[in-house]
Amino acid sequence: MKASRRSRKGNRKPKIAIYDVPKIVGRKLSASLRAAGCSVLHEGPLSEDTARNDADIWIAKWTFLFKKGFLMDFHPSKGIVTLSVGTDHIDKAAISELGIGLETCPSFSSTSVAEHAMTLAMRALYPESILPPLGKGQVIFTRFSDDYAEQAVAHMLLRARQVDESIERAENYEYYRKDRTDYRHDEPWTNTELSGTKVGILGSDREATELARILKLGFGCELFAYDTTEELDLYHPKRLSMPELLDVCDYVFLCSDDYGLQKPSAADEKLSPRSASEMRMMRVDSSEELPISDTRFSGSPVAVLGTGNIGSIIARMARLGFGCNVSAFSRTPRQDLVNFGVRYKDTVEAALNRARFIFIALPLNDATRELLDWEQLFRIAPNRPRVLVNVTRDQIIESESLYDMLSLRGIHSYATDVLPNDAILWKGGEPDGLTKKFIQHPNVIATPHEGDCSAPSLERMCREAVNKVIMLIGGS
Repeated sequence: MKASRRSRKGNRKPKIAIYDVPKIVGRKLSASLRAAGCSVLHEGPLSEDTARNDADIWIAKWTFLFKKGFLMDFHPSKGIVTLSVGTDHIDKAAISELGIGLETCPSFSSTSVAEHAMTLAMRALYPESILPPLGKGQVIFTRFSDDYAEQAVAHMLLRARQVDESIERAENYEYYRKDRTDYRHDEPWTNTELSGTKVGILGSDREATELARILKLGFGCELFAYDTTEELDLYHPKRLSMPELLDVCDYVFLCSDDYGLQKPSAADEKLSPRSASEMRMMRVDSSEELPISDTRFSGSPVAVLGTGNIGSIIARMARLGFGCNVSAFSRTPRQDLVNFGVRYKDTVEAALNRARFIFIALPLNDATRELLDWEQLFRIAPNRPRVLVNVTRDQIIESESLYDMLSLRGIHSYATDVLPNDAILWKGGEPDGLTKKFIQHPNVIATPHEGDCSAPSLERMCREAVNKVIMLIGGS
């Protein structure tokens, strides 16, 4: 609204150019900017031919052209907004010399990336999702008890992130559309998040308190209950009638066999065979389709390297949700994490010492580049299988050393959203030999840098970007 009033008062709309973003992002962002009173001059790839020096603000994400040679000739008049947390792809000295502003969007994707990291960790433990696709709507878990809490949440995450499709894109190196017209498929932006998901729990014959803890404290889900145990009240579910609960919830957990929802109803069976089959798919028999696993994430020793926006959410999920013993390493410890039991260590080695699951959530800078080299990887490898999850930058790990450690089974699994040298793929190039070695390794689970992609994060991105534009325009 501020931008609208300013444009009326000055009789001039702020001029914005949007570069190198997926088409779905460009469409949504353009609409948000116009609603805020801005004029969008361009939305598409950045090149010398498309660079709009007459724009006040450039908004970009995946461009690799923000180097001094390019920026001194082509730049906006007031500033650049980058749809990313980091700025390692931007020559900040050139920005300073030009006297224009630079703003990042650090928080729009934090929840999305953190949930993606947890999904990758779960994918290292559990096979592909057994749940119906997102478009099929509500899922009912029948014959549920807390014996299956972790497995149920794991498959909810795999479904929300549509991770099997994402893994397939990585295996095919699909960072561009096949027709090379877009930097990223629109599909990842249809991913959802567990945060805010509506979950219903029905019945008191079997416990669901562990499930409630994971979903409420770990992921911030909205809980609803009907005829449940008093222990569940600790997690403050909203009490509804059974018809109301079934109407509003995305997932329903049946902890009793008394409600006639164990199998498709007679009305369902009158549907076509295909429709009846799909209805059955949406009812998951917990005791048969979510078998108890010997390997569990819950209660495991976990290390989180970097507790900024993303790492702090991962630490909360692991500690409050799954009851893990969480150690952390960060230059700036967070008191809120300490308060609920996260233990900060003085060195990376100390944080990693006993961890079974290791999450890398550090920014890339001179201090973190190849932080995990052969010596460090060798230290953490002995005595127990480790799962290493990386959702920030590939250069934080010495890739050749990691590959050797994977082959020696020193690291049990490497689950990553950032394949080695994936910047080449974002530029439209072919994968190099190292990238191919990782994607073909049986102990690697990879997705093509899609952690920030979800429908909720897209909404947050647009709000944050518009606010940054207003800040740069207002401060000029």
